[in-house]
Amino acid sequence: MTPRATKPLSKDARRRRPAARRLTAAACICFALSGCSGVEPQFAAMAAATSTTISTQKLPTDIIASLFTGKDCSTPRQSIDGGPLCRPYDQGVIEKPVYCYRSLADTTCYNSPDPYGDGAQPVN
Repeated sequence: MTPRATKPLSKDARRRRPAARRLTAAACICFALSGCSGVEPQFAAMAAATSTTISTQKLPTDIIASLFTGKDCSTPRQSIDGGPLCRPYDQGVIEKPVYCYRSLADTTCYNSPDPYGDGAQPVN
C-alpha cells in the first residue's frame, strides 16, 4: 500500500479540533463514571458540563453550535457584552459604551447616558 497524500487542515478545522477532543473526553468521562457504583449518571453529566464551562467559557451546547457553524459561539460572552451568540474567531469582545461625567471632585462613569437626567455634559 502506498500512503495517500493528505491536504493540510484549514485554520477553522484546526481551531475546532481541540473543542471536539474536549467534548469527546468529557463524554468518555461521563460514560466511565456512570458505571461506578454510587455515582449517578446525572451527576457525572453535570460534572462534565460544569468542568467544560469553566475551562472553555462555553456551555456544551455552545461547543456543538461552534462545530456546526464554524464560528465561535459562547452564551456567557453574549450575556456579558450583548453581542451575537456566534461570531467569527478573529472578532474580539464587543465593549459597551461608557458615559463619563464630572462630579465635584472626580470623574464618574456610567453604563447609560445622563443617568440622573440633570443635563450633565459628558467628558470626552
